[in-house]
Amino acid sequence: MTAQRNNKFYKQSVHAEGALYFVNPQTMPEIKGNKTYCSKPLSYDYTYLDSRDSVTLLMTIVSKNIYKPDYLQVTGPIEKQYPLELIYCEIAKKGWKSRLKCQIPYDDWKKLYHAAEPFVLEFHAVDGEVQPRFSDKPRSWKKLCDDFIRLQELIDVNKKY
Repeated sequence: MTAQRNNKFYKQSVHAEGALYFVNPQTMPEIKGNKTYCSKPLSYDYTYLDSRDSVTLLMTIVSKNIYKPDYLQVTGPIEKQYPLELIYCEIAKKGWKSRLKCQIPYDDWKKLYHAAEPFVLEFHAVDGEVQPRFSDKPRSWKKLCDDFIRLQELIDVNKKY
């Protein structure tokens, strides 16, 4: 039997390799440019196992056309690229639904939510296809950061080094 703590923002449970933290699915709007490529906001969640040094970021993009990005460009408090793994792509009601996976170092993840301004996620395909960009709204950024910072403080307090 495992212990589990639930709240609206995250779930915490005991795992064979340590404490497991799961951030419930969140959404992030597409940055409006000359065109919008996606028919829905980006849906994402994080999973962190405290015995590892990285956070798993799972994302769902619903694009108007079939799209397979190869890497994620993060801009803001950090400027880095992370390789993407396509988990699946399927036909959706409003286009194409792609589920993607990315590993982010734990320290980078912390920096993202300690910033004064929202970071930008930009998806890139090696073949030069469209590059949808997503970012949180500045007016909701403070509350979102507060939730993530509280969770990260909890993780750090409970972490066994």
